[in-house]
Amino acid sequence: MTKRLSILALLVIASITAYNLTNANAATATKFELTNKYLITVQVFLNNEGPYDFLFDVGSTMTTVEPSLAAQLKLSPTQGATIITASQQSNTNYSFINRVAFNGKTVPKVACLITNLSEIQRLNPKIRGVLGGNYLAHFSFLIDYKTRTITFEEADEVGASLSGFLLPSKFNANRSIVQASISGAQFPVRLTLDSAISSIVLFQQADRPFAIPVTPNKNTTLTTLNGSTLSENATIRELLVGQTTLTNQLATLIKNTEALRDEDGLLPTSLFRSVYINNKAGIVMLNPVLWQTSRSKIQNQLLSDCFDLPNFPTPTVSLLQRS
Repeated sequence: MTKRLSILALLVIASITAYNLTNANAATATKFELTNKYLITVQVFLNNEGPYDFLFDVGSTMTTVEPSLAAQLKLSPTQGATIITASQQSNTNYSFINRVAFNGKTVPKVACLITNLSEIQRLNPKIRGVLGGNYLAHFSFLIDYKTRTITFEEADEVGASLSGFLLPSKFNANRSIVQASISGAQFPVRLTLDSAISSIVLFQQADRPFAIPVTPNKNTTLTTLNGSTLSENATIRELLVGQTTLTNQLATLIKNTEALRDEDGLLPTSLFRSVYINNKAGIVMLNPVLWQTSRSKIQNQLLSDCFDLPNFPTPTVSLLQRS
């Protein structure tokens, strides 16, 4: 019986190893630059030219280029676009980029806003544009702040290699909105994932009060794509998103926003070690771990109990049913 189990284990490990090699070759991680511990800068090709340094922003609905780069690319500006940020809205021009490529992934005919980026460039002068949701919505990817890499998946190989709570997300205007619970709040709040902000932002709609009872503790300056504004800060004692709890988080309070919003606020992705966003399936994983890491203790115990082979090599991926 032991011999039959040993042969079965060898076959399982062989198939797992082949699976890992296939998936490892399918997805490629790309390094990014991190400014002030939250702003992600990546290199993007536009119309086969570049690379150009762009802000990677999962909270932006549109891709954006600065006017000098638009002129360099000979983009024809058209009036009629509106920029709506966390603090204000303004009018600007727009155009279309024939090809936008990042991490080997190309999207044709991408609409882009043409606007001044001086506020963002104060934080990173090299930034020439923003890679926004109308490009990113075509893909699923993993943002890893520890290794400073972004991995786009070809199929589902990245998500399949991760273990974590599957948090449902609502896809709205090329952005992912997740539900969260805040201490002191009567109802859950809806927060949009955003990789271009440093702290939580909460909105007070014109027709209703803040979603949670908060007491402002000091003033702060909120910097957005189209300018800066003076706001108030408050501390959130506890925020629960999925199975992840954040404590004593600073939140910026935006009162009486003019724009109608589907969300109650913005949630910085930089508050987590890593974030996996699957736009096709409508799920998010916060602080996921490699499947092989999360199940390593179970694997070792199973091999010890079932095979009684102390020197038997441990499989690199578990075949246990994921819950």
